[in-house]
Amino acid sequence: MFGTVRERCADLPFQLISATTGYSGPKATYPAAGSGVAEVKLMSNGIELPSWFGVRTLVYKVVGVILSVASGLNVGKEGPFVHIATCIGGIVAQTAQFDKNNRRLLMNVSAATGLSVAFGAPVAGVIFSLEELRNESSPKQLLKTFICCIIASHSLKLLSPYGTNKSVMLDISFISEWKAFELPVFVFLGFIGGIFGATIVKASRLRLTLARSVSCIARHPMIEVMALALLTGLLSFWNPFTRDDVTSTLSKLATGCNHSSASGPPSLHEPHANSSCPIIPDIPTHIATLLVALAIKAFLTVLSFSLAVPAGIYVPSMVLGALLGKCLGHTLQLFIHAVPQLPIFATCASASTCITPGACALVGAGALACGVTRLPVTLTVALLEMTGSLDYAVPLSLAIVTAKWAADMIEPESFYDVIARANGYALLEENGEGGGVPSSETTRLLSSSRVGSVRLEDEEAAIVNSVSDCWEEQTVQQSV
Repeated sequence: MFGTVRERCADLPFQLISATTGYSGPKATYPAAGSGVAEVKLMSNGIELPSWFGVRTLVYKVVGVILSVASGLNVGKEGPFVHIATCIGGIVAQTAQFDKNNRRLLMNVSAATGLSVAFGAPVAGVIFSLEELRNESSPKQLLKTFICCIIASHSLKLLSPYGTNKSVMLDISFISEWKAFELPVFVFLGFIGGIFGATIVKASRLRLTLARSVSCIARHPMIEVMALALLTGLLSFWNPFTRDDVTSTLSKLATGCNHSSASGPPSLHEPHANSSCPIIPDIPTHIATLLVALAIKAFLTVLSFSLAVPAGIYVPSMVLGALLGKCLGHTLQLFIHAVPQLPIFATCASASTCITPGACALVGAGALACGVTRLPVTLTVALLEMTGSLDYAVPLSLAIVTAKWAADMIEPESFYDVIARANGYALLEENGEGGGVPSSETTRLLSSSRVGSVRLEDEEAAIVNSVSDCWEEQTVQQSV
């Protein structure tokens, strides 16, 4: 039954501290840590994890994600939102005494609703349930999922959490449409974004291995959280693109500059209120600032996502891609300004209308996020719904597909697959139809698990406790 598995900590206050700060001492409540998407995938494929979706986990996850995001760490709320919504679905299903199959269907719908709330993108939520959770849903089930996502997004609009009376976090408009000569640029941006994303995944795997081989950090993750919080503050304060939270930074980078001249067309020679829209003489310095921010953000992002706190990866990885795309966009602006007489630029009124760095940032955000998560369709739809920039559907799609192809060449596993393997979960293999099925390693791991030195006779309890003990047992073995 949800919420009735063996207690993991001595008392409620200690459990709350464990979930929100990462301190474990001899024990920790791991179901509330991390993104939770990997556990949702396990649930979607038929593996019962009651303690991961109970009332206690829900409370810890909500409090924990508020504190982790507000702390300024390079983490997002999107993955935890999926986990939180799935917890709610599991609690409702358990209260209504649904059978196993209907409970899993309701939790899948809840997971899709969680993503739609995180991005304000109902269609992306439906796509997420198919692409990431690999649901083989009937048309009737998809319709139910879509209706729930629409209701959730509309509720978000009524609550207006961003203060804009809109359900999306970004409100972006561009003064000019993309041009044919920009397509190779977008494809190139997708390629380097995919390579960068795959590199982030590889670095995250190395970081997990190194961190868990250090005894004091492996046994006391609170030390790791405190040290990284201090390091994040020291490194981020000095740069305008690392100082703000990830959502504000993404909005600033992807916003169109809309330079305007009183005597004619848009100009790159007049100052703009937006600090991310430099004039021509300031562009080289601005690019240098962006590159420094990119290096800092990439470094802190790799360090942040394995902390024992609630943390999402979607928007932070988008910020990295936006920084990369913005650098490329401003570089092209300088080139066009230097050689405006080239025939391919004949249709441009000025360098500011010939290339839009904000659009490059948007495309780069999708490309690098795809390199990390390997969700091309979900990310394409989510970014289009978030920004309303339907004019950029073609270049965005091309860049994200290219990023997926490039990332798969460098690193076949997504970030969530790496986290799942590092935490002791066996990965879900894909069959020929693309659906997820438990692998033989999963069966062996879960069926042979022990708690202490006593084998659990109850199969469900073995599954629940084995996954929660994997991280701790693996940590102890590596540190001995």
